[in-house]
Amino acid sequence: MTSPTDDSRSTSSANGAPEWGQYPSAPQQQGAAPSWAADGGSSAPSAPFSAPQSAPQPAAGPSTGPSGYGTAPMSSSDDLGAKISRTFSWMADAFGRNWVAFIVPSLVYSIIPVIGGVILLFGMGLAGAVSAGASSSDSGGAVFGVTMIVSMLVFMVAMFAVSALWMSGMANVAAMSARGEKASVAQGFVGTRLLLPILLTLVLGMVSWIIPVIGPIAVAVLTTFVLPLVALEGLSTGEAFSRSASLVIANLGLVILVTLILTVAMSILAWLILPALASVIAGVLLQFGLYVVAVGRDREAPRLS
Repeated sequence: MTSPTDDSRSTSSANGAPEWGQYPSAPQQQGAAPSWAADGGSSAPSAPFSAPQSAPQPAAGPSTGPSGYGTAPMSSSDDLGAKISRTFSWMADAFGRNWVAFIVPSLVYSIIPVIGGVILLFGMGLAGAVSAGASSSDSGGAVFGVTMIVSMLVFMVAMFAVSALWMSGMANVAAMSARGEKASVAQGFVGTRLLLPILLTLVLGMVSWIIPVIGPIAVAVLTTFVLPLVALEGLSTGEAFSRSASLVIANLGLVILVTLILTVAMSILAWLILPALASVIAGVLLQFGLYVVAVGRDREAPRLS
């Protein structure tokens, strides 16, 4: 009887299963464990391994978007048309979900200028009656002139304050929408933390009329992201103004095109609904919509139920 040689370790049994000490001669497919390895080696494969052909590598696809945004192609996030669509989609969603908190305070604030105008006219009539009853025409004219100036100044300051309160309330609701929160009607009347940046923006807007047309447009564009930055990122007013200018420059095409589209749409809608009510709500939603799209927040913000 001849003794088995060392080559017996490399032979196979009749049924093709590897004998004791035998190792598979062909590499297994990458990522796939053989059946005899899955159960701890208690059973052997029924057929010998064969060397697989080199697996084709998947073709390189489009690069993915920023971290945290899933597998959306970068091209979709960089496409201007897609950004415009996302901006208006977010604005519509934010308004639809919190429309009561937008509409009710806006109705109240839009009535205040009407009441103020009636009071102003009444004051002017009273001043005219007083001046007509004065004994001297010169003193009567002076009284009427002073009354007119004072009345107009009071009216302008009151409307300035109303505008700031109104915008702060709308910005507060828009910020809550961006955070996925449901806003109440009371929260739509005032956003205390947003009053300072709003007041500064309004003052800058008035001062910018030193350069007619161009000045106000430049201020309106460069301060587009101030309110969202204060409300959503917690920046101070000064930081928000600086950061807003940088974001606008980086997204200038988006800001200009969306603003123009909205302006044309508002000019048409002004014939159907209250212009002031529509312009304030749409203007604030525009700022937040542009912001969440510019920074990609619309992809990750939770949607309201």
